Amino acid sequence: MSKPRQRGLVRRSELIDAAHRLFFQRGYRQTSIQQLIDAVGLSKGAFYHHFASKQQLLCALTDDVIDRYRDTLMPLIDQPAPSAIEQWNRLMHHASQWKLENKTQMQTYAALLYSAGNLELRHQMQTKSIAVIGPLLAEVIEQGRRQGQFHLDDAGETAEQVLLLLQRFSTDFCLRLLQPDPGNPAHHRIKRKLAATQTAIERLLGAPPDSLPLMTEEEVDLWLTFSDEESP
Repeated sequence: MSKPRQRGLVRRSELIDAAHRLFFQRGYRQTSIQQLIDAVGLSKGAFYHHFASKQQLLCALTDDVIDRYRDTLMPLIDQPAPSAIEQWNRLMHHASQWKLENKTQMQTYAALLYSAGNLELRHQMQTKSIAVIGPLLAEVIEQGRRQGQFHLDDAGETAEQVLLLLQRFSTDFCLRLLQPDPGNPAHHRIKRKLAATQTAIERLLGAPPDSLPLMTEEEVDLWLTFSDEESP
């Protein structure tokens, strides 16, 4: 690779890193292109050499975040478990453990992602995650269909519906942690929502009841204990 191209990739990466920081700190709409180029030390011409607009930079940012998460899943995808149900459980456990290991960062990330000024960023992240993670989940669902563990017609379309359910639960989960209601303790509401989401996914896949847990009770309690400790 030529040195000019290497420098160009470095500058592009620096802009994405600056966007990640400023979009979450200030909000997508409140961050100007001038603030982005000031953070990196570039000219406007250099910015537009890499990105046609702030919206295109947003797309690149979400691509980067989701692609990094996908990379953490690939070792499990490349060496699937013998059964689809076991593979599902491996993926869900991995996702939960990865978030717990990075829980301080994840809570900060959630607080910024679900702020009023970041609607565009949140929508872009959700759309991108379906596009990238959907095919990986479809492989697991198709495995289960072939093995007779899942009963459905179209693995790809079903994977998208499963991800929408997971995103809805994730939204409720984050909002309950970020905006606790003293009159309705988050612990019980989150656990009820978790159980309802698991049941909905099992029915959508035609899987046996109680076969596809999203999180263990211990993992939920670790999140909730952490949230209580962080509350003022």
